[in-house]
Amino acid sequence: NAEYMGIELTEETFHAVVMDVTKDVLVEWYAPWCTHCQALAPVYEALAANLASAPEIVIARMNAPEHRQFSQSFGVKGFPTLKYFPRNNKEGLMFTGERTLEALTAFVAGSVEMEDV
Repeated sequence: NAEYMGIELTEETFHAVVMDVTKDVLVEWYAPWCTHCQALAPVYEALAANLASAPEIVIARMNAPEHRQFSQSFGVKGFPTLKYFPRNNKEGLMFTGERTLEALTAFVAGSVEMEDV
């Protein structure tokens, strides 16, 4: 099991991390028992590792069942839910594409002005 390089969010840390106007933040709401989340885990871990050198981009996740009502307030109805909070849109953008490293990287890269990542 690869070490997760992103940030594990809680209700206490969510706003400080996600609503930081100097950061572009991708959040995955997951459930530990969800097979789709388990399938996404190595892809999401690779995305976090690949973007670790880009301090303006944060890859984060939140255990949705542990924070059920809080997660629902962000429109989380199923798992995994991926929502991107770029620095210029803290309302967030729902990711509905393929859950591949290429698609997620393109989604994040397409939403921000990025230098060599």
